[in-house]
Amino acid sequence: MRANTTIRLRGRLCRGRPVRENQRTGQNLRGQDVLATRGRDARDTKSCCRANAKGFTLVEFMMAMVITAVIGLCVAVVSSAVTNAYSHNQKYYENVQNGRFGANYMQDALRRTKLITAGSTTELMLWIGDADCSGTIQNSELAYWKLDSKTGQVKECIVKYPANLKASLDATQKLSDLTTMSKASAILTGSSYAEWHVLAEGVTGFQATFDQAAPKTNYVKIGMTLGSGAELIRLRAAAAIRADSTSLVRQVNGVYVLDASN
Repeated sequence: MRANTTIRLRGRLCRGRPVRENQRTGQNLRGQDVLATRGRDARDTKSCCRANAKGFTLVEFMMAMVITAVIGLCVAVVSSAVTNAYSHNQKYYENVQNGRFGANYMQDALRRTKLITAGSTTELMLWIGDADCSGTIQNSELAYWKLDSKTGQVKECIVKYPANLKASLDATQKLSDLTTMSKASAILTGSSYAEWHVLAEGVTGFQATFDQAAPKTNYVKIGMTLGSGAELIRLRAAAAIRADSTSLVRQVNGVYVLDASN
């Protein structure tokens, strides 16, 4: 009985072992199939990723190039706009500063002027002061303003003699010789000691108007236009002659004279 039992047990063991081995073998095979499948899937996935990675890299490169080009164009446009705006603003404020300097200078000079002996829309002849209190007009006391349309400058011409020659060269002028612009301006511009000063630059328009004809006027308005286009500005200045000598002006036989006796 013991032997049979053992045999049966062994038979069972023998019969059971193949079953368990077969199960293990099947499991191993299935496991290998799964691993093989996973390996193929992994390889396929890697292949797809590599293929997709190559495609995305090209697309991204092209997009980067396009974005870079667009950014570069935007930067160029903005830079150009900023440069133009800066240039425009700089030129505009240069015109403003230049025009104000000239207008303020002329306004101050007119207030101290004794007489405007002759005047037109673009020229003025001024007796700027009686330096020696003689009551007479001398060359060194005159100033001539004009617009030079060729250079776009408003200029002032005065005569400045050397100190050691002033007494002998500084001639006295009659008012009647200073009421005609061409004759009056020639006295200064024709002198060897004439000096020209620029009062304003970039002037495209200049106009002087008077409350009455020179040499009786004692109120002057000056208008200046500077620049052009977007940089164009217009300036206005007005001045009343505070130390005027219009009360000394007389007209004798149709000729203006300066009566210093009053």
